[in-house]
Amino acid sequence: MKLFNITDNNNETVTVSAETGEVIETKAEDIPEVPTKQAENPVEKKAKTLFFNAREWKPSKECDKTVATRSFITDPFGKLTEAYMIGDWNWNWSQIETAELTLEKNTDYEFVFWLNGGENDRNQETCRLEIVFDADNENQSIYNLNRNFIRYERHYKGWYLYRIPFNTGNACYTKLRFIAMAAYATVMHADEPESYADLPEDPAPKGLPQRHNIIFSEGFPRDSRWSKDAFPDMKEAQQNKADQNTFNFDFFGGANADSIRRTVMERVQEELEDEFDPDDIADEVAEEVMDNIDVDAIRDKIIQSIRDSFKM
Repeated sequence: MKLFNITDNNNETVTVSAETGEVIETKAEDIPEVPTKQAENPVEKKAKTLFFNAREWKPSKECDKTVATRSFITDPFGKLTEAYMIGDWNWNWSQIETAELTLEKNTDYEFVFWLNGGENDRNQETCRLEIVFDADNENQSIYNLNRNFIRYERHYKGWYLYRIPFNTGNACYTKLRFIAMAAYATVMHADEPESYADLPEDPAPKGLPQRHNIIFSEGFPRDSRWSKDAFPDMKEAQQNKADQNTFNFDFFGGANADSIRRTVMERVQEELEDEFDPDDIADEVAEEVMDNIDVDAIRDKIIQSIRDSFKM
């Protein structure tokens, strides 16, 4: 059956049979589908990855006080790898950098590396990455790598894995630069961050004034005021000493406890009187001598003597 379309008085198009002139009712399934433009789902482009290679970095000629050492170290995985250690505990502004890199314009990149240290216990250090485009030092991108300013990807045995993203824009040349001051910082190669997915979780220590640093054989110093917080054995030893020097007067109860308290106070007073006679020296000298008297040591000695007396 031949069909053709005409437009009626209502300006609507209808289908008519050429043989009978009858209007043919059009079924929904007979209406041809008009192809529609499919929504575009562009594949997200993965950023190109740059890896740290110690041989491609050199101390900056702009900084004459740079402290930097390139050497092989044993990495946290037990392998030898070449790394760069820059900076020290002093105020030497230390800087290492790449040559001018020719990267693709308007392209996303990510720079990955492992970092150790970069903090001191005074919270006044510098540890950062700078990315400079077309030698424009006034408008470089700065990434502070200390004090958790930038979230790291993973922490493992004192090392922090970083993935720093950036876009080249219209720049023809790109330079990467590490800077450290007032703290040792060590940088070494890292593989693709995804390759560490099965690495055991190793939460970074909290409550310490500075990060783990390989400059110390145990990662932290043992001669600082906060060392006991880093080493459980030191904290336990300090607690044991405190327990030994604590004398519980109330253990003896009532009048006995009061008597022992008076005895201790009298003994402390006697010890202090034996140190010097305030009437024989000038006030300013007496004050200086008092400052030099180790009252805690005197107290500890008296308490120990009382302890010994009870053991007899």
